Amino acid sequence: LGRRDWVYLLSLLVPVVLYNLALKAYVLAARPNGVGFVEALHLMRSDIFFNLGYALLWIGLFAAARRGLLRRVVIVFFHAVTLVVVLVSTCAHQYLRETGTTLDYAIVAEWVPKFGELTPILVGDVPLPVWGVLAAALFYVAFGPALVTRAVERWRGWPKKALAGTAGTPILFGCLGVCLLAFGFGSLSLLTGPAALARDPVVNLILTGVEEVAVDEGDPGAGLAVEHPAANATLAETLGTEKRNVVLIHLESTRAQSVTPYNEDLQTTPFLDELSRSSGSLLAERAYTPVPRSSKASVSVNCGVEPPLYPGPEFEPGGVPARCLAALLREQDYSTVFFASTANNMDNFGDVVQGFGYEEFYPVETMGKEGFQVTNTFGYEDDIMLEP
Repeated sequence: LGRRDWVYLLSLLVPVVLYNLALKAYVLAARPNGVGFVEALHLMRSDIFFNLGYALLWIGLFAAARRGLLRRVVIVFFHAVTLVVVLVSTCAHQYLRETGTTLDYAIVAEWVPKFGELTPILVGDVPLPVWGVLAAALFYVAFGPALVTRAVERWRGWPKKALAGTAGTPILFGCLGVCLLAFGFGSLSLLTGPAALARDPVVNLILTGVEEVAVDEGDPGAGLAVEHPAANATLAETLGTEKRNVVLIHLESTRAQSVTPYNEDLQTTPFLDELSRSSGSLLAERAYTPVPRSSKASVSVNCGVEPPLYPGPEFEPGGVPARCLAALLREQDYSTVFFASTANNMDNFGDVVQGFGYEEFYPVETMGKEGFQVTNTFGYEDDIMLEP
C-alpha cells in the first residue's frame, strides 16, 4: 500500500475502532456495581477481536484491489459497510441504555416493517445529543477519509505519482494472509458464550439472525404441538367458593422500588399499599419478569405460564400454550374486559388480549382524550381509563 492508501484507511479505521470500543467501555462503566479490569476485558474481548479483524480485512482488500474499477468498488463497499457498523453500534448502545437489553435480530426484523410506529419513539425518547453524535459519526464515515487524505497531501507536499503502491509487486499471497488473519480475529469474536452483553453489537446481530433462521427452519411452532401441562386447566367451584371481582393492574415500565408497598418512603400508590396490608392479601417480596417486554410479561401474569421465548406467537390465535385466567373465569359466568391507555397497535396488544380470552378490549382510541396528556410514546396518562 502507498502512503495515500494508509492515510485513507487509517483515518477511518482508527476513529471507528476507538468509537466502537468507547461505546462498550461507557456501558461497562455505567453498570451500578462497577466492573473490574478482568471482567471488563472479558466483556470487551469480542469487541476487540471484531474491530481488529474488521480493520485487517479492509487493509487486505485495499492491497488486493490496487487501482481501477475494482479499487473503486472496494472503496464504495468500505464506506457503506462501515456506515452500517457505526449505525448498528450506536443503535445497540442507545437501545441498551434505554431498555437494559441488547439489540438483536428479532427486534430489528420486527420493527423495520413498522417504522411508522417506531418514529414517535425515536423522536420523543432518543435525546438530541445522541442524534448529534450519530449524525457526526455518519458524516465522518462518508466524507472524513477523503478530506483528511487531501489535507495530509497538501501538508506533506506529496506528489500524486508517489502515492500509489509499487506496481507489479506480487502481493497476492500477502493480501490473502492478511484477510485470513482478519477472519481469524473475526472467529475469535464469536467465542463469547451465551452472554449477549459480552458480544460485539454487530456480532450479536449476526449470531441472533443465524439462530433465528435455524429456529425457523426447525419450525418453532412444532413445540406447541406437545400439550402444555396447563393446557386443560379449569376453575372448579366448591361449596365454600366465594366469587369476587378480580382486577389485574399492570404498570408499564415501573420497578418495585417506585411503588409504596415496596418503598414506604414513597407515597406513590397508597391504595395498593392498603390492599397489600389488608387481611387475606399476599405480597410477593421478590418477583421477576421472565422477559423484559410487555406482551411477554403479560403472558406470565394472565396465563401463569412461561411465555414463548421467541418472537410473536402470543400475537397469533392459539399462540399461548395454556388457557388464561380471563377464559377460565368466563366459564364461571364472569364478564371480562381489558382497558389500556395505549394504542391498539402498540406491541400488538389487541391480538394479545384476544388470545388471553377477554371478551372486550378498550384501547385509548375508544376513550375521550380531552383534558388528558400524552405522557410518553406508549400512550396517555392512566387517569384516562378511570371513567370507561
